[in-house]
Amino acid sequence: MRRVKTAVLAPFIFAVFAIFTDFAALPRSWAQSGAVSRTFFAQTEQNFQNVPRGSFARRSFPFVNVSSEPIRLLGARASCGCVRVFVPKQKTFAPGAGASVVVELDAVRFTGVRDATVFVYFAAESRPERIEIPLRVRAVIVDDVRVEPPRLNFLVDELATPENASRRSRRAVVFAPLDERIVRAESSTPFVSVRLEAPRQVGAERATPLLVSVGESAPVGPFDAVVSLWSDGSQRRAPTTLSVEGTVRPGLSVSPSTLNFSAFRSGAPVVKNVVVASSRPFSLARVESPDAAFSARIPDAPAPNPAVDPVPDAASPGAPFVLVVPVVFDPTRLPPNADSLRTRFVVETSDGRSTGFDAFAFLDETLDAPETPK
Repeated sequence: MRRVKTAVLAPFIFAVFAIFTDFAALPRSWAQSGAVSRTFFAQTEQNFQNVPRGSFARRSFPFVNVSSEPIRLLGARASCGCVRVFVPKQKTFAPGAGASVVVELDAVRFTGVRDATVFVYFAAESRPERIEIPLRVRAVIVDDVRVEPPRLNFLVDELATPENASRRSRRAVVFAPLDERIVRAESSTPFVSVRLEAPRQVGAERATPLLVSVGESAPVGPFDAVVSLWSDGSQRRAPTTLSVEGTVRPGLSVSPSTLNFSAFRSGAPVVKNVVVASSRPFSLARVESPDAAFSARIPDAPAPNPAVDPVPDAASPGAPFVLVVPVVFDPTRLPPNADSLRTRFVVETSDGRSTGFDAFAFLDETLDAPETPK
């Protein structure tokens, strides 16, 4: 009898062992498939609340690779045509790196209660199997309230100038039934503020102006926020929402942030370029390194950036003025017995702004100067 039990249990024990050994081959966060969503995405559900008809509302789902190896973002899809999914251009993320998946609700073609699931697909770099992470969104698209414009977009500069200050505030108007008043407005982001102004009657509706502003504490880069609007209407328990998004351009930046050089010891100087970009016209006072092996050639006044639309909008996040600066590494000026060198360049403009970039050079001992023919 014992032999029969052993014969029956043996395949089962082998199957269980195979499953556990297969999970052991994965990074810990991938093996715990039930917790992957909570591990990679801090938030897997978003409630858009009440979205006015005729608008497009966006929400972000940030994620971080907390596994022990690089992961690849394979793509995403939505279960409903009422939402669109935007994934980052970057597709490979090292441990600790991350980005955001953006979901946009279409309240132009759709109305009523909307529940949708967005499926995001990842794979560990060392394995072909993909993992599917569901993100759930819910919204109520209301017909009797609308906001014009349906979404606010900002493109502002980091610099605190009078011209930039005027771009940091925009107005929208909330239209609601006459028997309903907008009594409170709040922003989900500390550096985005909102102020209600005096309402007025427009036909059979009550129009309430909003002043939305982006503060100077806003970090450089893209941002998105949600303005929630509460009314005194007893039928509206959830707030109506307005999407606010935009980009804060750096006042002065350098790309790439690090230059890498390689050469042989007695070789000719190596030249590489960096691009200095600014949100306003500028000229360079100096581009200097403390190390004699590095130098830079300052060009003339910058030209407008042809890759940037001269009309500022959120679709043109680049700086409108650029200078291409040649950076020179001369291996013959390295200190004696040195085979590598790291330095920091200081970039200063004539109006007192400054930034910097790094340069790294090494001598490849496998490279030698070509022999001189005898």
